[in-house]
Amino acid sequence: PKILYEAVRDKANEEETRMPLAKQPLHSTVSSPIATHFNDVISLDVFEFGDYAILHIIDVKERFNISKFLPSNKPEHYRQAYLTHWVAYFGIPNYLLMDSGNAGLADPFSAYAQETGTTILTVPVQAHQSVGLVERHHHSVRFQVANLIKKLKAEGQIADVR
Repeated sequence: PKILYEAVRDKANEEETRMPLAKQPLHSTVSSPIATHFNDVISLDVFEFGDYAILHIIDVKERFNISKFLPSNKPEHYRQAYLTHWVAYFGIPNYLLMDSGNAGLADPFSAYAQETGTTILTVPVQAHQSVGLVERHHHSVRFQVANLIKKLKAEGQIADVR
């Protein structure tokens, strides 16, 4: 091993085998930011946690997020949770970003969006990575909620999280 190590080290130190320390070329921009300020674009998604449905809302610019347990997986609860937990605090966003695969999520917001002037941006199910920001946060939310529920149930403080 020592002889091999010394041979490789000596070869690496030879002048013709060293890579020149040239400045690397600039990389092209892959994407541009979709939001310019807080509450410009928010991303929404509903995911299931066991028997529960959770509405997850993230501001695309600042990454501030809110998760809300829903009383049931009915579309009218989506809109109510959005109004009481986002709009009531931060106002009406310019754009709502959601995937079109969850038709139950887009439906309650379409009439509301026309009333408020909010534009709904939907991405096709095949381009699910386009709403990847909210999808990537699901794992963290699931982990935090699971630990919180386990702790509160162990202390006898809750029987149900809804």
